[in-house]
Amino acid sequence: MASHPIVEYTSQASWAMIEDKFSPYAKETLAKLIKFYEEEILPARRLAHAQLPTDEVQRWKTVIPVIEELKGKAKKLGLWNLFLSKAHYPEYGVPLTNLEYAVMAELLGRTGHMGPEVVNCSAPDTGNMEVLAKYGTPEQQKKWLVPLLNGEIRSAFAMTEKFVSSSDATNIRTSIRREGDEIVINGHKWWISGAGDPRTKLHIVMGKSDPGNKSSYHQQSVVLVPSDTPGITIVRPMQVFGYDDAPEGHCEIIYDNVRVPLSNLVLGWGRGFEIIQGRLGPGRIHHCMRAIGAASEALDAMLRRVTDPSRKTFGKYLHEHGAVIAEIAKSRAEIEGARMLVLSAALQIDKYQAKGALKEIGIAKFVVPSMALTVVDRAIQSFGAEGVCQDQALARTWAGLRTLRIADGPDAVHIQQVGQRELKRAPGLRISRMSRQLWRFAVLEARIMADSIPASELAALIAGVKQIFATSFIGFSLATTIYGISILQVYLYYRNYPADRFSLKFMVALLFLLDTLCTIFVAHSLYTFYVLNFEQNPLIDLVIPWSFSTEKLLVTLITFIAQLFYAHAIWKVTVNKFVAGFIIFLAVACLALGLVTTVEIFTIFNVIGTRKFSIISGLVQGLAALNDVIISIAMIYYLHHNRSGLPSTTLFVDKLILYAVSRGTLTAVCQILFLVTNVALPGSTFWQPWHQMVGKLYVNSVYATLNVRASFTKSETPRDMELSMDSSNHPKPITFTPMKPTDSGALTSSAFTSSGGGGEK
Repeated sequence: MASHPIVEYTSQASWAMIEDKFSPYAKETLAKLIKFYEEEILPARRLAHAQLPTDEVQRWKTVIPVIEELKGKAKKLGLWNLFLSKAHYPEYGVPLTNLEYAVMAELLGRTGHMGPEVVNCSAPDTGNMEVLAKYGTPEQQKKWLVPLLNGEIRSAFAMTEKFVSSSDATNIRTSIRREGDEIVINGHKWWISGAGDPRTKLHIVMGKSDPGNKSSYHQQSVVLVPSDTPGITIVRPMQVFGYDDAPEGHCEIIYDNVRVPLSNLVLGWGRGFEIIQGRLGPGRIHHCMRAIGAASEALDAMLRRVTDPSRKTFGKYLHEHGAVIAEIAKSRAEIEGARMLVLSAALQIDKYQAKGALKEIGIAKFVVPSMALTVVDRAIQSFGAEGVCQDQALARTWAGLRTLRIADGPDAVHIQQVGQRELKRAPGLRISRMSRQLWRFAVLEARIMADSIPASELAALIAGVKQIFATSFIGFSLATTIYGISILQVYLYYRNYPADRFSLKFMVALLFLLDTLCTIFVAHSLYTFYVLNFEQNPLIDLVIPWSFSTEKLLVTLITFIAQLFYAHAIWKVTVNKFVAGFIIFLAVACLALGLVTTVEIFTIFNVIGTRKFSIISGLVQGLAALNDVIISIAMIYYLHHNRSGLPSTTLFVDKLILYAVSRGTLTAVCQILFLVTNVALPGSTFWQPWHQMVGKLYVNSVYATLNVRASFTKSETPRDMELSMDSSNHPKPITFTPMKPTDSGALTSSAFTSSGGGGEK
């Protein structure tokens, strides 16, 4: 592969990593830009500086002739508006990606403000043109964007304010309000770059238009304001470490009852925050690449200085001192690392646009300017006193880079935001087995796209994905089927037992509500897993959704209520309260451990798959299964010992015993299978069906226990019976007494149904 002239300005390694991502057009344009930089821009630097008057008034009225001349040459060569990607702005852009332009921006950054301006790629015009291209109406684009793209005018972006902390854009106080067909603006801005330039014809102003809006991010709006509008007063140009950056400058401005047409509103009321987020992202990357160029230029100056044969200290040339060599090495390493950060961010913007690259942009914004400052500072040190005087560009470069640590969001804000995004990754370090397989599937998808995965590995991973979807589908299908049975059970209960006491009816309603919520939350968690996680970047945010955690809490409550229901029944039929008390103790223990598990998930987002979670979850399932077995044995024992000896009642009790065995076996087996598949089969998702069914089985067991009364009484022959119990004479056996024909069909006072009576009349 033939070498490109860019390797003279960047490392061979970094170019090798990105060369295949450059189109032929981009490579050709980059080569032309390098030639233009070497033959036109570099020789004109000193002349441009000399053509700017020193007079404090005239320097703000001067358009530097050599820069305007170079603009004409650049436009003829097609080296114009290189920052505006055609992929994002088809009508106005050039066929360059952000990655391709990033390399060009680094080269231009070696000349400070001059290089970017010559090719119409200087701030704040770049960001303002992107705002107009992305959000402007056709009329706004015709009036303002086209002249900016042609280099006929310049612009300013007015956001920062003097009396508030503007690093938090929600603090902006400038008032923007509607009066009829006009917008009225009142505010005090400062550090408004470009506002001093005689070519500046447009201010893009951000202010607060809806201070009462509940969302602090929908209170702001953006308005286009012609610079000659009455009411605009430029108070003064601000200086950066003594530099005024004329003729563009950074100005303090007062907007006093400035009126513009309603048509000058950008995008819509309350859309200001959205606009600045879209504007600042790419602009920060442009700043960072230019900063890398400035750092590279400073390192080159340092190398020239320390290898000057006329300079020795303590009997050695400067480059022979170990400390100097170390500074050079560290500078090179830091520049290379920072370049990779910015190229990565540019690539992310190309793939996901600025909104999808916020983390990468933020990292670059606080790392690169600091790095460049450090490199420039080392270069200054190598020059000694000459490094801080007007004979070298290093002092001005240092001042500009120091400002960049504040401009477009200070370092602290970006560090805070990046840190918060990193914390969101923490759940992935404790990622669930199901999410881990989804993660592997996402990686698989990326590797398939790159044609870098063996067929055997592809087959194995696809099998794992099939398991996830199959177990989820089966579990949800079975759970919804049982839920349908629950609906029927509830209907039968309220139809057949209208005379049951209120507390019992309330319990039935509560269980039905919890069961319904469980069904909804399971559906939501599955949708989150299998739909939303694949709409976003597949390698992030694969965490347990809140609905899964909430559903687990509800299942814990359902289990507790059901087991208390049976404990209460057993309590009523025995003098010895130890068994019932032990059942209650186990139910409370299950509830407590279940709550601990839920709190862990809510607090740490995702603990499923960790040892701690497996232990606690295993205890919950094991204790619940043990409690079900104890409940079943206790019910069988007390029913068996309360037989009356009569054939008809013996048959009735036998039915109750059979029901107790079936009920306890079903829930206990489900809990045990849940436990075994969850703990003994790590990496699988076979636990899903049991997890989704266990709560619904408890609900159905309670409903069936209540509804079974009608079944038993209707089947009694030759006469209807009433089950009664004298609770004051334990351990007196349960007796069956004949009922009057008018009371036929009623089964009342059953200890195991906690019924207060009632039935079909």
